[in-house]
Amino acid sequence: MIPILSDIHLAEGVVKNQHLNNDSATKLYNKYYWQIFEIHNVTQKQFFRSFNYYQRHPELFEELYADLLTKINTETMLIKKKPGNKE
Repeated sequence: MIPILSDIHLAEGVVKNQHLNNDSATKLYNKYYWQIFEIHNVTQKQFFRSFNYYQRHPELFEELYADLLTKINTETMLIKKKPGNKE
């Protein structure tokens, strides 16, 4: 679940940074979501079934997002450490 959510949040960031109108943004979101589900070999129904389970269990949902944040922070640090990065 964490790899899927990570990809979804990255895709959402990409779309938001493009400053598209609502219709174009929605089309791009949908395109990215379908690609993410395909990459991770899950259906939209499977993803939302799992996501809804976590939403109904707040303590697990918090843990899931804490782990997701750790993953994203780790990836960010690795990117910043790559040669050629100014940060």
